[in-house]
Amino acid sequence: MFLVEGLKPVAELIASGWAIGQLLVTERMWLMFQEYALPVLDKVQIIPDAQMERISSHITAPGVLAVADVLFQPLVIPEGPVLIVDDIQDPGNLGTMIRTAEWFGFSQVFVTPGCVEMFNPKVVASSMGSLFRLKPQVMDSTSIVRELVDRQGYQLVVSTLDGNIAKLNWPTKTALVIGSESHGVSPFWIEKAHLLVKIPSYGQAESLNAAIAFGILAAQFRSLA
Repeated sequence: MFLVEGLKPVAELIASGWAIGQLLVTERMWLMFQEYALPVLDKVQIIPDAQMERISSHITAPGVLAVADVLFQPLVIPEGPVLIVDDIQDPGNLGTMIRTAEWFGFSQVFVTPGCVEMFNPKVVASSMGSLFRLKPQVMDSTSIVRELVDRQGYQLVVSTLDGNIAKLNWPTKTALVIGSESHGVSPFWIEKAHLLVKIPSYGQAESLNAAIAFGILAAQFRSLA
């Protein structure tokens, strides 16, 4: 199980139909939150502020906390662009990338086992509910290639410093691979890539934040698709 804290994230969790074990709400927050809690009223427990302060992982407890089941959803065949996240260790980056993927209409996110745990509280918080709607898949690299490339005809577009500038004709079925800002993508993805792309640099910075790099490439894809 994992924790979700805050009015908006918990409201998104409930709206997505995710399985919830328990929903804790402070007395002062209940009037504001009760309309969101209607589908799961049987899970609600109203508790004093002092108790929420002890339970919460936040410095200032937000007053709404859900305990949800870790669910690994059956694979849904994607119908649009796909994001593959390789070896991302920072939870804020992973959550932001999931959120950005939903913003740009990516139909699925695949997370390799080397990434930070998908239900890490910071991943959950920074995804701002997109985690519950996109329901990313945790899958090893070989299985991702077998499913997307071999069975469904996707082409792997891999972000790397040695690639072509990203203003290009993107494949209709694009699976965009983003690696960690420290090490980039693993050699496996370089070997399997149909296309290598890079974001040109105009300054002295050594690298881009991985989530920002994905946002730039996703916007480029949408502008040229």
